[in-house]
Amino acid sequence: MNYLSKTPSHGFKLTGKVGDYGYRLAEIEAGGKSSSNGAIGGINLIQSESSGYQANGFKMYDILLQGGIEVAQNQWLSLKYTHYDNNINTSYVGLRPTQYMNRSKDNLPSNDRFITQRNAVDINHSLELNSDTKINTLMYWSKLSRDYWRQSILNRTQDATIFKACNVGSDCLVGRNREFQMLGIDSRVSHAYKALGITNEAEFAIRLHTESQINQLVSSQTLAYSGRVSLQEDNKANSLAMHGQNRFLLTKNFAVIPGVRIASYNQTRSNVITGQSGSAKNVETIPQIGATWQLTPQAQVYGSIYKGFAPAQLATAIDDKGVDQQLAPECSTNMELGLRGRAGAFSYDSAIFSMNFSNQIVNPSLAAGISKANGGKRLHPGAEASLADARGRGWGINGNATYIPVAKFVGTNSLGRDGNRIPYYTPKLTSNLGISYEKNGLNTLLSLNYVSAQYADSANTVAQNTIGTLGEIPAFATVNWSANYPINKDWKVFGVINNLVDKRYIASRSPDGIFAGAPLNFQAGMSYQFN
Repeated sequence: MNYLSKTPSHGFKLTGKVGDYGYRLAEIEAGGKSSSNGAIGGINLIQSESSGYQANGFKMYDILLQGGIEVAQNQWLSLKYTHYDNNINTSYVGLRPTQYMNRSKDNLPSNDRFITQRNAVDINHSLELNSDTKINTLMYWSKLSRDYWRQSILNRTQDATIFKACNVGSDCLVGRNREFQMLGIDSRVSHAYKALGITNEAEFAIRLHTESQINQLVSSQTLAYSGRVSLQEDNKANSLAMHGQNRFLLTKNFAVIPGVRIASYNQTRSNVITGQSGSAKNVETIPQIGATWQLTPQAQVYGSIYKGFAPAQLATAIDDKGVDQQLAPECSTNMELGLRGRAGAFSYDSAIFSMNFSNQIVNPSLAAGISKANGGKRLHPGAEASLADARGRGWGINGNATYIPVAKFVGTNSLGRDGNRIPYYTPKLTSNLGISYEKNGLNTLLSLNYVSAQYADSANTVAQNTIGTLGEIPAFATVNWSANYPINKDWKVFGVINNLVDKRYIASRSPDGIFAGAPLNFQAGMSYQFN
């Protein structure tokens, strides 16, 4: 995903929030702009903490520094630095069936910790050669450390998870600790021109990317979150990707956009302790074509056909002895056809789509003995739509839905049985409906969110097993409410209530037990803008 950072605004702003479960947030925003050279700069500081609804508290810091300057009349240079720090008392281990039925609010693996820290720098350069040609270049670097400490398990029953005691002379805590570094450059040239009597818009891009990973397994006999390194891997990956596309405006209302992407991805896995290493390489050509047809000024038909590509993750592509598993990349053929537009206060966007995957890549730990972890084919046809209507007198309605009637494994060579529904992330229906009201600055929204039933495994097991890791995940619906109101041009107050009816539901059974959805909770706050 490409995230757009908020452009710094002039002035100084303070924001505070509070909520139940000990939730607190403080935010400082400050920014300014030079009238002489157009330079802008800003800072954003956030500190947040909570004890957590399942006693899984956290403490988080987030810092953003950014600035930009007009180097010349046709050039712009900007710099962004981000720092993120979070310590969460969370775990892979969920509730057991009896605990879920009893609405347990305890954090059972209370010694588990997920500790992250990330620093990143982005440098952007924009050059406008003329009114038709622009070059945008991004250089980026980031470093992420992620330590996940988990207390060892002795036994699982219907009633509880029994953990291994610490400080008794044997290993009880295991840290799966990783550090990632990424460095790259991405440059894109866009050019508008006329040829063969039609208007064209071309884009060419190239990206060089390198990343490294230090992967450690650390065993501890105490709760000191440090110990003996029993595994260490130093892993690397390099990639080169190029893409080009051209938008042919065949008539003033009809455009065709063909394109192609070529990607090369090399991975190396090295075990520092045993000295074993291995590598794997993928090179893929990824074509695509899209089109838009402006039926009327208020309605447009759009469509596309494109190929998807994803190489196997390092730990799957190369085994722990350094052997290349010769995995084909996960490829897909994706198609969509849609209609979007507006009629007065009513707007809409609807589409039908199909995602046809081949060579599905599956984590070996989930592959039920499939050593090469290619789980076979899968098919996802469906439809989605979003609608919005300003009803007048301040009232508005908006909604969206995604319907996937089929999301199945295909063929006898697939990981799941032929025709079985794919577990997780593929509910038949996901929908949201919101009713809003706005008057005299007050803005409020009541929303209903619905997710249909899902399965926790590729066998589509319906009955819950003894420890709660398998079984159907029932459909659920939640209701949320939010409101904000400007007291004046500087003061604003706001609030939100999530899961308004306190619906008890299962959000997941993976990876080890039942994870309950968040119960009724609220947050409220205010902000003040100093000008």
